[in-house]
Amino acid sequence: MFARRLPLLFALGLAGLAWPLLATAYQFGVMNAKARAEPAQIEPGGNARISVVANDGLQKPVASATVTISAATGYFEASNENVVIGYTDQDGAFQTVWHSNLQTPSGAQTFQVTTVKNGYISKFPVTATTQVIVVGDPPPSGDPARGNPGFPAP
Repeated sequence: MFARRLPLLFALGLAGLAWPLLATAYQFGVMNAKARAEPAQIEPGGNARISVVANDGLQKPVASATVTISAATGYFEASNENVVIGYTDQDGAFQTVWHSNLQTPSGAQTFQVTTVKNGYISKFPVTATTQVIVVGDPPPSGDPARGNPGFPAP
């Protein structure tokens, strides 16, 4: 008799487990992230503010999401490296400042942005990109007017 009820108990148990999972998926669901760099153009040695905003599927801010931004060159003020990790605030926003090197060549500098928070899209990261256009030529090596630390002392 117990063997006949086992499939029913098992089915009820699975249904009981599935309900919290469905409620969690409905409550959190999708997370979107947008990234922007300002200004859009800088000179070698300049800097730009990188802003990230994370929203859920209802366009409500996602607070405490982990944001990772990486760049091929330059460094971020918060980390002094070409990668920075931070968290979104109560408005779903994170900002940092990126500095180009004096020798950064002209062209697009692309930033890879990854945003993740438990409970959103099965923990898969949400990615975005933004870029800054570096315009102008890098200063010649040893140019004191551009603050090149390699300039030889007189």
